[in-house]
Amino acid sequence: MTRALAMAACISALIAATNAHAQSVPREAAGRCQYPDAAKDYAAETTFIACDGVAVEDKGQGVVLNFLRKGWGQSDRFYGQVHGGDIRISRVALRKAEARDAQGTCRLTYRTDGRLSVASCLVKSRARWIAANFVASGF
Repeated sequence: MTRALAMAACISALIAATNAHAQSVPREAAGRCQYPDAAKDYAAETTFIACDGVAVEDKGQGVVLNFLRKGWGQSDRFYGQVHGGDIRISRVALRKAEARDAQGTCRLTYRTDGRLSVASCLVKSRARWIAANFVASGF
């Protein structure tokens, strides 16, 4: 469990903006998924999502975060419920696979003008950790 906490701290270190009020949904941003050098230490047990965009969709009672790879026509999707400032994830679908059970958290960070700047997730599905850390362009 300490490796999981260290992994979460490693990804959280990238979140540098202040949380502002969440604006209307859907929210989309272009940028890329990126990870600190220390994340390499967790490569054996963690799938690191590659992306060049993110879309956040309100689905009535829940939220879907789509980490996009536009050139490949694929996305990795995290499904969850908003609880305070976090999104508690209950399902994840990687690439074109069916959604499967997962447990974890995502956090969205916004610029002072309300635009999405960072979408960061760490979940466990089956025996594997899955990390996504999107940073918007120009941030």
